[in-house]
Amino acid sequence: MSVVLDDIRKYEGSSIVTEHDAIIGASTAGLWRNLEQLAADGINVLLLGEPGTGKGGMARGYARMRGRPEVVFNPMIQAVSLERVVGPQIETLILEQIGKLGATNMATLGRLMATRPNLRFATTGVMQLEHLGIPAEIVTRLTGRVMHLPPLRERPDELAYLIADAVHGAEPGVQIHSTLIEACLLRPWPGNARELVNEVARTAHSVAAQGKNNLRGEDLETDAGHLMIGAPTLNAAVTQTAVSNKKRKKNPSLKSDD
Repeated sequence: MSVVLDDIRKYEGSSIVTEHDAIIGASTAGLWRNLEQLAADGINVLLLGEPGTGKGGMARGYARMRGRPEVVFNPMIQAVSLERVVGPQIETLILEQIGKLGATNMATLGRLMATRPNLRFATTGVMQLEHLGIPAEIVTRLTGRVMHLPPLRERPDELAYLIADAVHGAEPGVQIHSTLIEACLLRPWPGNARELVNEVARTAHSVAAQGKNNLRGEDLETDAGHLMIGAPTLNAAVTQTAVSNKKRKKNPSLKSDD
């Protein structure tokens, strides 16, 4: 099994490690090293990338690296106000869905910045903050350093490990056949790592329920990962796959983070 890449030099001699609750290969190792330095220096970070790339996990990694009391605030999930979430002991605030903060929470954020000099921020988003109607002074404070997390289709070295974690977490007794890795490598996964992990875990449950102990590429739903002609994939030679007309239940494990 192989995939076609423009340049393999960054993968040569590299290894895969699990650190900061993340699978880190050559594709993202440099980002994590930079993040460690930012955390050590107490510099605020804005993490940008497509939905599902793992921005939320990286923001939590930043907080753990700092080793200070932390909290996550996502106005689309938490019903309480920012003021109630960020207690006096908090020194790292992870902000998700910042464009949905609203006027009251935005004003609170401005006050926190003005009155809490020890408070640091890790913010996630899919676009630069100035495009979200956020006041310029807040944008400046939050974007101490901007980091771009690449989509899954640009991280082929990490994909097989993400699959292994998803399968073993869902059904430890199910084995992974090489055709599963190949099928996943050939799909663009517009939902990135989050979509991949949820689809593979769901498929592992389905295979186990059928009494099988081997998960193969053909066990994936035909529309999982949206394999189609012209989509950005790791292999250029891709043939179109029919899309299943079956209605599928929503995966209850699908998270709303980044």
